Amino acid sequence: MVKVMILVLTISIVTMSWINSDIKIVTSIKVNNTKIPKIKVTEYDTLHLDRATRYNATVSQCDDSPFKTADGSHIDPIKVKNGEQRWVALSRDLILDEYRNQLFDNKIHWNGKFKFGDTIYVESENHPFINGAWVVHDCMSASANNSIDFLTAVNVTPKLGVAEDVKILIKK
Repeated sequence: MVKVMILVLTISIVTMSWINSDIKIVTSIKVNNTKIPKIKVTEYDTLHLDRATRYNATVSQCDDSPFKTADGSHIDPIKVKNGEQRWVALSRDLILDEYRNQLFDNKIHWNGKFKFGDTIYVESENHPFINGAWVVHDCMSASANNSIDFLTAVNVTPKLGVAEDVKILIKK
């Protein structure tokens, strides 16, 4: 009976959390004055992005060195195809890079929340194949704002197109 109550209460708390747009994951709870381990709650802020696209490591979509990212990492096309390199490029307004910030006058760039090498958690209701953990290794062109670009292998399906329901979950 206690297990059923815990399950129902846990589902209720998680459901209420989604409604409030904060995600709270409950791992334990106290029922009928029975001491069960402390409640461990993970809370997330949600950053809604204006657009999400995908890119390939090709000269036509990058520059003359398409396998080298903005942070100097090397893209391995085989690992990308096998899902071992789940890397993204973020628009420059989302990237925190103090060195680059000092080099350029445009102060909306390089003052973001994410550093190169950070693992971010992405969620999309319409495009569930992009859900999950991705690592920030690249940046988008200077004209992009509040956007994300997913590194994918050439000719990958399903197609993403331009997605507008993508969000990044940020641990509080």
